[in-house]
Amino acid sequence: MSDLSNEGLLQDEIFNPIDLVKSYCLGTKIELPNYVEIHFLQGWKNIVDSFIQSVRTYPISITQITDLYSVLDIKFEMIKPYKEVYVWRAIDAARCQSKNICANCSRDKGFIRKNNTSEMFCAECIKNAGMNGKTRTWLDKY
Repeated sequence: MSDLSNEGLLQDEIFNPIDLVKSYCLGTKIELPNYVEIHFLQGWKNIVDSFIQSVRTYPISITQITDLYSVLDIKFEMIKPYKEVYVWRAIDAARCQSKNICANCSRDKGFIRKNNTSEMFCAECIKNAGMNGKTRTWLDKY
């Protein structure tokens, strides 16, 4: 059974956010503990990449990256006390971007975002989600 985040991908190209984040963290001071929780749709991978690039020089441990309540949510722990405010600013920027970008296809949500602030998808993905019996909200992961 295919979920909305993997539609249009070839069988060998299933989107795996954990592997993606691990590859983004290579060569940085960022650590990913064994208990890390990473769940987000492929449309937000550029936002996650931008976040990691903006905090790559800070010694942090990312403990969670999720699409909590239709917005990208990132939790971290400081490994050493070191300019924590910059990491919080990068998280806030990622959250703000995720409010306007479709979590499935990376397009701007546009008019949909203005009418429904909890909507994760653009108009085209909403149409496709309805055909697949999805609610188009954070509840679909359960």
